Amino acid sequence: MKKIIIILFLLLPLFAFADNSRVNVYFFYSNDCAHCFAEKEFIKDLAKKIPEIKLFIFETQDNQDNANLLETLSQKFDLGVLNVPLLVVGDKIFPDFHRTDNREKEIRAIIKNYLTHGYKDIVVQSIDSNEDKQTLVFAQLNNELQDKIFKAEVIEIIKQQQTTLPDGVIVEQQDLLLRGLEKEFKDREIKFKGIGEFDVIKKHIYQVGDKVLVAAAVDHQGNVQYYITDYIRTSSLWWLALVFVLSLFIVGGWKGLRSLLALAATFFVIVKYIIPSILSGASPLLTVLIGSLIILLIIIYLTEGFRARSHITVISILFSLIITIFLSWFFVGLTKLTGLASEEAAFLINIGEQVINFKGLLLAGIIIGALGVLDDVVISQVATVEQLAKANSQQSRGEIFKRAYKVGVSHINSMTNTLFLAYVGVSLPLLILFVSGQSAFTNWRQVINNEAIATEIVRTLAGSIGLILAVPIATAMAVWWFGRK
Repeated sequence: MKKIIIILFLLLPLFAFADNSRVNVYFFYSNDCAHCFAEKEFIKDLAKKIPEIKLFIFETQDNQDNANLLETLSQKFDLGVLNVPLLVVGDKIFPDFHRTDNREKEIRAIIKNYLTHGYKDIVVQSIDSNEDKQTLVFAQLNNELQDKIFKAEVIEIIKQQQTTLPDGVIVEQQDLLLRGLEKEFKDREIKFKGIGEFDVIKKHIYQVGDKVLVAAAVDHQGNVQYYITDYIRTSSLWWLALVFVLSLFIVGGWKGLRSLLALAATFFVIVKYIIPSILSGASPLLTVLIGSLIILLIIIYLTEGFRARSHITVISILFSLIITIFLSWFFVGLTKLTGLASEEAAFLINIGEQVINFKGLLLAGIIIGALGVLDDVVISQVATVEQLAKANSQQSRGEIFKRAYKVGVSHINSMTNTLFLAYVGVSLPLLILFVSGQSAFTNWRQVINNEAIATEIVRTLAGSIGLILAVPIATAMAVWWFGRK
């Protein structure tokens, strides 16, 4: 490998940085920088959109060579202290880089101008030492290997032992021999070194024959290292999906398969309409309202058919959903929730072409979650009223309402608890942390005032209130129609 690096040094001026059809773009970031990762993802995405970009990425906190390169650049051109995230495009420097609405257009214009008139690469010009050249070579190799995640199979357990870590914890670790299953790694034997004075939280003990996902990366010495990221679960998930489809067909017949089509259509609406619209800057609340109406019509009419029961169900759900939306909007505002309490929201700050309305996104999530529950309750309630009316046509509307309402109340009790348990299940690790006393909070008052917990409380209660009111609404409308003499 060292010989390869030496050859790369010799050829560096010829092929690595002198490609006239592309522009070198350099991005410096730090692992302790809160917003650097979002900016890095933006730059990586931009490099995919603009093929003329040749991207080099440097982490400066844990890699001293990268930090030295940044300092060299600063000293060479007397730029003072350069803060990360930092972007360099030719001789254009963007210190403390942040994505703006026009940033992509600006970079596109710079690259177009450089390709037409040529440009000065100040990073290459600042290099005086072999160490800096080596840093660039490693960055180039790393970028060529980025996203190189491939499937492999464990063919041999080379070594398995218990290791005592520096903090005294004893862990089970493995060195493995893998065989690549795809891409340029197909049929290659790869060694994974998992034994050392380190450990990871997401760790497994593997067996021969296990299928795994492997990532390739370049270390500081220019050696390609391989890391097992996780099991391959695709085949197991396909078997589970098959069991689900068979169960649906055996129990529900052709109507069950129609519900499967409705599920696929719902997924299509979410992926092809709701998510792209939100990413393009549309109001999440308005987008989800329109999307929910489309989903509602698809679900009801595809599974129930075009008949009176379906019409009553759609109208009842719409009334209940409007109430849920109002309650959610009112209490999200009253409790001053921002929609940024989850870790996932941080990754969305600089994604897409426009700035995302996170408060609207929170409301949209509540609405989508409530829609599925309302669908279940209202369809069941309308069907119950219809069957009661058919069973005894001599009953008055009041009697039908009373009998159906009792069924609805039982349904409310079970579904409200289901809704609560579903949200608790999602937040269980966080709740365990709070109850254990290991969190920064000293009492329950502080816990419920935490935005992450308050968000789940509002989500649960607003959805539950809409669910509760859906029963009398659906029952009354169904009785009015099916209770006619």
